[in-house]
This record gives sequence, structure tokens and C-alpha cells, in this order.
Amino acid sequence: MISHLERYRSGERTQAWRELVAFGAAVREEPLYSDARAVAEEIMQRISFNLHLILKRLVALEFQFTSGWSAPDKRLLTELEAIEHYGTLPLVVDCWFRNIGQISLSGFHPRLSYDEGNADVFPDAIGPNTDPLEVAFVSFSHEDPEDHEDNEPAYVCIADGLTVPLSSSFDAPFNSYYFTGTFFIPYLQTCFDWGGFPGLRHYPEAAERAREELAFLKEGLLPLL
Repeated sequence: MISHLERYRSGERTQAWRELVAFGAAVREEPLYSDARAVAEEIMQRISFNLHLILKRLVALEFQFTSGWSAPDKRLLTELEAIEHYGTLPLVVDCWFRNIGQISLSGFHPRLSYDEGNADVFPDAIGPNTDPLEVAFVSFSHEDPEDHEDNEPAYVCIADGLTVPLSSSFDAPFNSYYFTGTFFIPYLQTCFDWGGFPGLRHYPEAAERAREELAFLKEGLLPLL
């Protein structure tokens, strides 16, 4: 039987992702686990390729970063180990932190990123919040669901207002203002579809002003799905 990795590499990316998600917690059991992990690692390679391109091109566009990309370090790995006492992160989220690390495209560019959260750094920045790509280990809630009045499961906050529940599945939906119910990999695909600034999809006029920059940022990016 053809593996999900072979199918993903042959172009059946969305189908392979959907099937692995549908398996639920079964992806943590062999022989499926090795195949699922291989697909997750393949996705991370594509993500890494895309991020290197975007960051290089943002530098060329004279983007003013307030953060950036940091590789997995001892502190992050220690945080991941602590989570294992309470549950597991979705497989692709765990692979992200172990392979990619943490990244934020927070900063300023007159047509790409206003990021109103950094108004103190760039006081002259005006315009819509273009919601720059950001995935970082912000905090971890490990309250016992039975003791929590809202019966809320444990979760990891991976950006301001963006939380991922602990889950043994391949991928899982998370909560945020713009992406409620969206799974992690589709979120990243949307980010890459918009050159790292997915908030622009809500502002047609701003997106049109940034048309050339977006085309430059997106050229040659590898699809995840």
C-alpha cells in the first residue's frame, strides 16, 4: 500500500493531510506513526524553505523587524518536555517547535505590515493590522479540565490570542480572532498565500497597494496543501 508520505510527495498533499487528521489519536500508533511523522517532517522542510525565502526577500524590501526567527533552543525543548506530563501537542505543532523553532514577522513596512501592537516602536505607522505570521511558545495552561469551571482543556498559546489544544492527533484546530476553528497547517498555508501577512486578505485596498510586494514574497513558495 502506498504510504501517506509517498502520496504527499506525489502531489496529493491535501488528501494525505485530511486522512491523517481523520485518524485522530491513531496516528500515534505504529505502523501509522512512522508514516505520519515522516509527512510532518516533509511539511517542516517545505515550511523552512518558504521562511528562508520570505525573510531574505523582506530584508531586500527593507522591512523593519521587531522580532525574527530563532532556532529551537534548550529552553524551548524544556518547555516541550514539561508538556508531556499533561498530554501531547498535535504532531505537526510539535514538529514545528522541534524543527523550526519560533518566528515572528512582526515589524513595519509601509505597504505590508502596520502591526498596531508595535505602535510604540513605529509611531508613524498607520493602516490595518496585517496580522504577520507568528508562531512562538508564549505560554502553557495545564489546568485540570475537571477543575476548570468552563471545562477548558489544556492548551499552548503560540501567539497573541492564538491557542492550540493538547491533542494526540496529526493536526488540530485552534482559536484566534481571525482563525477560529482553523487547523495549524491550513493556517500556515494561508500565511504563505499572503506572503506572511494574512491579515491583508481582509483589506482589499491595502492588498492592492501591496500587490507587487506580495507577488515578490510569494514567488516560488512551496505549497503545504
